[in-house]
Amino acid sequence: MEDCIAGFLAFVGEAHASGDPVVDEYRKLRATYAIGVVFGDQREHWVHLALSPGEPAITRCEGRCPPADAGHRIVASALTAWAAREKSYFYLRAFSRQWSLLYTLGEDGSRAVVEPAHPQDLLVYYLLRKAKAADLAVKLWLDHQLAQYLPGRTGTAP
Repeated sequence: MEDCIAGFLAFVGEAHASGDPVVDEYRKLRATYAIGVVFGDQREHWVHLALSPGEPAITRCEGRCPPADAGHRIVASALTAWAAREKSYFYLRAFSRQWSLLYTLGEDGSRAVVEPAHPQDLLVYYLLRKAKAADLAVKLWLDHQLAQYLPGRTGTAP
């Protein structure tokens, strides 16, 4: 799990510097993004990112933390299984929640307009598109699923 978070944070730093379109959208909104990892003993580990034109600011905390504009809260075992390609994204829907309170401001003639902003979830974007071997995720997940049917495995099909 910690390797996944470290990879995510490295990705955000590199993506911020290179102008990745998804990270850039959060930066333009001057958004804060948080990942909350929930453990079986009820502990919660949080990583907060403040994205703005400058370098991303990273804060780690346990338990209650400052609110974020958007984020993803996930069970630790589900994050670990997802990162290892042992479970699919659809499996995780039961073990994680995403939220966003991001808005853009604009004008319509003489009126101010407030519109909800819907950037892609950063954690999902990282794991599905940018993490190591993300391009092989479906293949790796299928390999994991089919491994139980290999010859020589106890209690499985020949």
